[in-house]
Parts: sequence; C-alpha cells; structure tokens
Amino acid sequence: MDYFSKAQIRSISALVDALYPPDLDLRLSEQPLFIERLAEGAQTHLDSRDVFELKALLNVLDTSVGTTLLYGYPSAAFTTLNQDAKGKVMEALSRSRVGLRRKAFNGLKRLLMGTAMSYNANGPGQAPHNPIWASLKYPGPPSESGNVTEGYDFIGKAYCEVNDNDTFDYIIIGSGCGGSVVARQLCKIGKCLVIEKGTPLPSDLKNVSQCESEGMCDFYEKGSLLTTNDGSLMILAGAALGGGSTVNWGCCLDTPEYVREEWNQMGLPQFAPGNKEFSRSMAEVKEYMGVTDKGITHNGMNKKLIEGCEKNKFKWKVAPQNIKDTSLKSAGWTCFGPRQGNKQGGGVTWLREYSENGGKFFQGIAVKVIHRDGKAVGVVVCKSSEKKLSVQVEDSSRQAQGDLLRWKPSYASRPSTFWLQELQHWEKFAPPPCILRHGYLQG
Repeated sequence: MDYFSKAQIRSISALVDALYPPDLDLRLSEQPLFIERLAEGAQTHLDSRDVFELKALLNVLDTSVGTTLLYGYPSAAFTTLNQDAKGKVMEALSRSRVGLRRKAFNGLKRLLMGTAMSYNANGPGQAPHNPIWASLKYPGPPSESGNVTEGYDFIGKAYCEVNDNDTFDYIIIGSGCGGSVVARQLCKIGKCLVIEKGTPLPSDLKNVSQCESEGMCDFYEKGSLLTTNDGSLMILAGAALGGGSTVNWGCCLDTPEYVREEWNQMGLPQFAPGNKEFSRSMAEVKEYMGVTDKGITHNGMNKKLIEGCEKNKFKWKVAPQNIKDTSLKSAGWTCFGPRQGNKQGGGVTWLREYSENGGKFFQGIAVKVIHRDGKAVGVVVCKSSEKKLSVQVEDSSRQAQGDLLRWKPSYASRPSTFWLQELQHWEKFAPPPCILRHGYLQG
C-alpha cells in the first residue's frame, strides 16, 4: 500500500467509482485487495516514465486547480465531486480535442478497469475469484483437468546460465513465430542459444490458470499495458516462450498472394506468388503445427454466425486453426495462457524439438538491436539482474555451409556489443518460412 500516497489512493478510489458506479451492491474502491493488485501491476509492468506520469496525474486530480486544468472548466478537486460530476469530467476527457487529455482518460480507464475486471481476489496461484464477476454473470475460466499435449520442463532441461567459456554457432533473438522455427532448423547443424525475455512455460501446462489478470500479466508485453505513443490503441503483443504463437488467435491462414507480391517487389523473390519452395515450406509449417479445418467444435458465437449465414444464403467456410481439441472449454480462453497445451504454438512444437536436440535458452534478458545505415548489424544484451552480459565475437570464420557465428559471452560490469555476421548462404539451409532482410537473420 505504501506504493501510492494517501492523495493518490483518494484519486484512485474516486476514479474507479466513477468508471464503475457503486450501484450493483459493490463499491470497488472498498475492495481490500484492489489497490494492492493495482500497485503490483504498476510496479511490475510500467517503466519509470509511465509511473511518474501516473502518480503525477493522480496527484493533480486531488486538487481543485489540477482538476480545473485537466477538465478545462472551473471545478473542485475530482476526489470531492459527487457521482454525476465525476462522470461529466471523465466524459469530457474521453471526448476532448486535446490529445493529452484523451491519453489521460484512456490510460486511467485501461489500468484501473483492466485491473478491476480481471484481478484474482484470492491471490496468484489460487482459484480465480473476482468480486465483480457475479454482477456481470461471468463464470471465470474453466477448470478442466488433464493435458492435451504433455508439458515439458524447459527450465530444467534447456535453460542455462551462460558461462565465460561457452561458445555457440548461432544465437536466435526471441522465441516467437519466426525465432522458434529458425531455432528448430539451426539446432540440427550447430550449437544454438535462444535469448528470450518473456515468461517461461510451466512444466505442467494444466497449471496455467487462464485467470485474466495472470494471463495478461504473464504472457503479454508490459503486462498487456503496451499502447501506441498517444495512448489511443492497445497493442497486445505476446511476451512468453513461443511469443505470440502461445496466446494468439488459433486461426492459421496462408500468406495472401498480394502480400507475397509486395514482398517480391521489395527484393525478396523467394516469396513471389507461385514460388513452389515457399509454398512447400508453408505446407510443412502447417502440418507440423497441426493446422486443420476438420473436426472443429464451434463455440456459441460461431454457431450463431453460421446460422445467420445459412438463413440469408451467404456462403461460409471454416477457417483452419491449430487448436488440438476445440471441444474443450479452455480452448476459448487460450488468449490467457496455453492451458493443457491445447494450442499448438511454438512452445509445444518447434521449441520442444529444439530443446530435445540440445538447444539452450537464456531467459529474462532484453536485446537491443543496433542498426547502421538501415541494417541490423548487432545487439546489446543486458540481463535484468545484478550481472550484465557482455557478448563478444570469438570466431567469425566462414564455413562451407554458410557464415556461422561463434560468440563468447562473459559477465562484466558493463554490456558490450555483439556483432552479427552476414548469412549470405542462408538459402542452402532451406528452412521453413522466416524473414530474411538485408542479408541478416532476424529471429
């Protein structure tokens, strides 16, 4: 509770009562764990600038001068207004022509109400319960037991602390849709390390709660609080082992011909429409990830959509997807975590094989890509701990099968730069689709 001052807590209480009117036998501002969960989310997922702006805004709303400046009309302190007056202030901010006012409204609404609607009042790891759910008639996530795909102990079998004398042939930055495929291919021909800053997957996937607050905090960038610079749009980007493939929509569509032609016009002829090698690779990817349009159990929303199409004689067809068992209720909560290993994302397909073939992971560090003349030429690597990782090239000699990269990491007081080498002969590996830009491999 010490994270917020008394003035800031008064503003938070006034804001949540304005956004969620206390007329449903529940006063959200009086819920004992709400402020605590809000503080935990802000501490964990907001950077220092975001925290400064949030606390400054909360302080402003506890004064008449600050509320007047923010509202644009003479006003008492927001924390002293009645319910109707609070609503008018919030509505004015949401519709203001001034971008900063709209940003303030959007930021407060998402942070406060996102926490209010999703937090687990029982605490992390406990059976999900939220005091608002009953009034919304929301049942919460299902509690089905058993796994569709058995879990895998990535932490015990594949995570490592890199030592001074370790060398690797390849480093893959990120374990998402691109990095996971590349990692699985490269581990067959050399010693690999995947650097991933996101959340590891638990060894037993049925322990993924699919509680909204835990899912959004654990599996998304900035705990799902990432937005555009002006705050007008939320950006839900996966941040876990497997990246977006772990939590994104299960629909799997072929790359459209017009997109392939755009890439072709950008100097990437391997993606050109009609290129058989690309089409073969795409088919291999879909088969490996269990993509199918057969045997799908539709949810209530899709059943209504199908019913409406048939009544109006509209044509429809099933979109291929990679949920292994669509009859399970947990399939509809995949965006909050890969419970039971049902979604065949990178964490249960490409990366599992990568690990079984000796591939290693270094988790919990962010990588900054260095660009020179529009090209990615290196990275700076820092681990979020007392130690910082200094990465240096040990041997960049050219190998027969292409340009292999050997690098020697070591811990030092300051991070240094890791220079990538061009992979001019990458096509000899014939991997499944990945993005190849300017001759550099991007994970």
